[in-house]
Amino acid sequence: MRLKISFTVVVLVVLTSFLTVGPVFADEKEVTLSPINPQFQEYMDLVRAREAPELITTEGYYLGLIPAPLDVSHTRGLSVIPVAKKVSYPASYDLRTLGRLTPIKDQGNCGSYWAFASYGSFES
Repeated sequence: MRLKISFTVVVLVVLTSFLTVGPVFADEKEVTLSPINPQFQEYMDLVRAREAPELITTEGYYLGLIPAPLDVSHTRGLSVIPVAKKVSYPASYDLRTLGRLTPIKDQGNCGSYWAFASYGSFES
């Protein structure tokens, strides 16, 4: 019974912390709508006026290109992924010189060298 009450208290504290922290970060950036693509607007005007070219053949294949609804040309040249700093790596990398290898183990004559090698690499 005591464990159930303490678990409930922990869950309530965690939920409360999420509810109070969330609105603080919501005010950092103002959200704006992206401009509508003029080509998409022209296409939609043609569709509404029933002057759009046929989009599906009699066999069921789609034709043509429907322009994207949002104009994202203002994002050209911007990268979502941050540019990595140029770092020069060392010419060699040896775990023995760093003292990061486990000592050699007695493998016996059972042919289990691959198991010892895999555990050795896992340990390092």
